[in-house]
Amino acid sequence: MPRFRVYTIGHGGRTVDEIVRQVQAKGIQFVIDVRSVPYSRYQPEFARKPLAKALRDAGLKYGFMGHQLGGRPDDESCYDNNHVNYQKVRAMPFFKEGIARLRTACERDYIVCLLCAEANPTQCHRSGMVGEALVQEGIEVEHLLKDGSSRSQEEVMYERTGGQEELFPRLAF
Repeated sequence: MPRFRVYTIGHGGRTVDEIVRQVQAKGIQFVIDVRSVPYSRYQPEFARKPLAKALRDAGLKYGFMGHQLGGRPDDESCYDNNHVNYQKVRAMPFFKEGIARLRTACERDYIVCLLCAEANPTQCHRSGMVGEALVQEGIEVEHLLKDGSSRSQEEVMYERTGGQEELFPRLAF
């Protein structure tokens, strides 16, 4: 069983208060924003500055790592036909540095939660890109869902791949 765990959550369709309650219920100390663009046209309270303030006011720490772990990297070599190639991103030094920072946080016994916009982890880079990299590092990933429940990385990837995950074991290509 992995010694370390990282949580994830998507803010889509929720209020800041709902996010705060759910992360506090898990004892989370740090909310790490992994959105490439930390703004929301439809939910302005989730823009970087107001979100950071709301989390601080609730006794949580906010950090931004979208430049390292975001789903839309600036580096054009990470794209194939205008689509992000997760394998290419995982091979990039900036991404590896972000994963190393999360590992260091775990080693220091910090309880962290990665925040993105997409509510459903099967549709978000935090499972397919970041979560898979964390699992390869021996870090357990638990995705917090809107209804208050949670799902493991394995459950999310099973749904994401339509159960075909076993055909392609977790190897670095």
